Amino acid sequence: MKLGDKSGQFYLLAAIIIIAFIIGFVAISNYSKKRTPVKVNDFGEELKIESEKVLDYIAIQNQDELADFRTTYSDYAAENNIDIYFIMGKGGSIKSYRGTIETNTHTEVPPLIEMTVEDAVYSFDLKPGENFYFILIQEIEGEKHVFTNE
Repeated sequence: MKLGDKSGQFYLLAAIIIIAFIIGFVAISNYSKKRTPVKVNDFGEELKIESEKVLDYIAIQNQDELADFRTTYSDYAAENNIDIYFIMGKGGSIKSYRGTIETNTHTEVPPLIEMTVEDAVYSFDLKPGENFYFILIQEIEGEKHVFTNE
């Protein structure tokens, strides 16, 4: 080997560059796999907008689509670790649900209905016509986040 031969330095520099590319690629692929959980507030705002559209559809088309809507959102909430409760109905029949499971039917409908969920009482003013209320609860890092449309 000659004193001015720099081929060893070239291979060393090439190895460092290749290693840097590999580390960068692994870091980017790990970063892109991270999934941020759906936040209860975002979910609640989306549900609030969608429920208004469904209630408008029911009023115009005179078809009851709330059962399908409730099932779809209950499944979506369960996928995102969100507990969902509904109060819905009209006239003399208001029903309470936990997800898709009916928990209570109110045949004599007072102007104010209360629902107790996890030791907290939530009150909803019932209006003439179709009523649709929900409670969303999500636990994130030991804290409970609650969202309602009342």
